[in-house]
Amino acid sequence: MKLGLGLALLAGLALTVGLIAYQGAGEVFGTLSTLGWGLLPLVLVHAAQLLFCALGWRPLIGRGTARPIFRLMRIRWIREGTNGLLPLGHIGGEIIGARMLAFKGLSGDRAGASVVVDLTTEVATQLLFTLAGLALLTRADLGGSGIAGLGLGLAGAAVLLAAFVVSQRLGVFKLIEKALGRVADKTRWLSLGGVKGLHEAIQAIHRNPLALAESASWHLLAWVLGSLEVWLALHFMGVAIGWRDAFILESLGQAARSAGFVVPGAVGVQEGGYMLFGAMLGVPPEAGLALSLAKRLRELIFGLPAVVHWQYVEGRRLFKKGPAAEPRAGE
Repeated sequence: MKLGLGLALLAGLALTVGLIAYQGAGEVFGTLSTLGWGLLPLVLVHAAQLLFCALGWRPLIGRGTARPIFRLMRIRWIREGTNGLLPLGHIGGEIIGARMLAFKGLSGDRAGASVVVDLTTEVATQLLFTLAGLALLTRADLGGSGIAGLGLGLAGAAVLLAAFVVSQRLGVFKLIEKALGRVADKTRWLSLGGVKGLHEAIQAIHRNPLALAESASWHLLAWVLGSLEVWLALHFMGVAIGWRDAFILESLGQAARSAGFVVPGAVGVQEGGYMLFGAMLGVPPEAGLALSLAKRLRELIFGLPAVVHWQYVEGRRLFKKGPAAEPRAGE
């Protein structure tokens, strides 16, 4: 698996370098350099997105539990940073997030269930976001023959999402629960003590439609806010784009990134997506590529400190209490 991830990453890096060389490194990096201090607003917009995602996660944790929003925002920050920068197969960050939530006194089953359903809600709202972007693209008659392919890809994603939701309801997590239980018996790394109730905890969240609706609303707002990041980045790089086109470009660009889940960080896939979809909307290819690289810079600004902070938290627990220490609230 590590070899496969490594090869996928190398292929993605090669694709990125090839795209930059094809468009002209001078033009791409010249466009990117015009962003300048415009990177700061991108950071602020993404901070707001993290806040919205934390607000979307909170109702799934349930009442009767301490749910400070900035604590959840910090854990969400670590989830995203580790997923984006480490070769964890795009789910390692969720496991880390559940573990850190358990550090704060929440039982392992509820922590794991909240993360599973939060991820499901996030993917479902991204699908809605992408469908809205595709509808706008179709209405503007800008997509040409590419729309059919996009539609087929989205239909496949919808089927996979539906299968994932159904699997949660039918009990596939009972199998995962047993596997985690065996791991927990041999090591304290997970610190998820109560994994044996994971399936029932997921069912309890699914029986709360108000919590699901609240979570979906915040996640959808977070996706839509990404359109502002696209508009601002292109604006500071001297590319005029309307709000509708920024919405379309972000929705389809994020869909391309999700489609490249087999590549760590979707390296190369994201770059190709923003360049391709940007060109459909009249954005010069070098600007579309520079937009993706600007997002990478913002990702590093958020992600590197997140990974360092995660290591600090883990190291502090290891050296202060030992690997077998029980979680303590407020740590």
